[in-house]
Amino acid sequence: MAKKFGMLVALSFLAGLEGYYDFLQQAQSGGLTKLGINGYEDIDKDEIDSFKNYLHLFHFGFEGDKVTNGWLRQLHRSAGGEGRFLFSPDLFSCSTRRELEKFDINNKLYKKKTDYEKKTFSTGYGLGNRVYTTFYEAFIKTPEPDVVNKCEKLIKRSYDTLTKLYNF
Repeated sequence: MAKKFGMLVALSFLAGLEGYYDFLQQAQSGGLTKLGINGYEDIDKDEIDSFKNYLHLFHFGFEGDKVTNGWLRQLHRSAGGEGRFLFSPDLFSCSTRRELEKFDINNKLYKKKTDYEKKTFSTGYGLGNRVYTTFYEAFIKTPEPDVVNKCEKLIKRSYDTLTKLYNF
């Protein structure tokens, strides 16, 4: 359960931040072909929008630059907030788009002193957000799953990439 929830949270960062980090939209629009990620340009935009809406309902969305709470954030609050939940309390402290864009999803996904605390991946060194670059590089090396629907294939391959990066 921790694995699936964690990978969905990580995917919500990859797909939920509109603009440069919106991996699913970038793949669908052909924006990642320069990185060698192609074959997803013919996905129906409505399928991408529907999955992104699901991620917003699951974790977070936006009203302007303000973060809105999805189910996971509400669940964290219902559990008493702070450190009484599987994920790092820092994950739920972001209240603006800018804070989410800067959030270290790699090192602050799971709370400390749990079996999952060490579930991070090496991002190397360099300028910019290496978590996304590392994800793109690993995605290219992840085999395409045997799934017919292109949107489902993109989501499954993203999930497989994240599980490999987080060492699950």
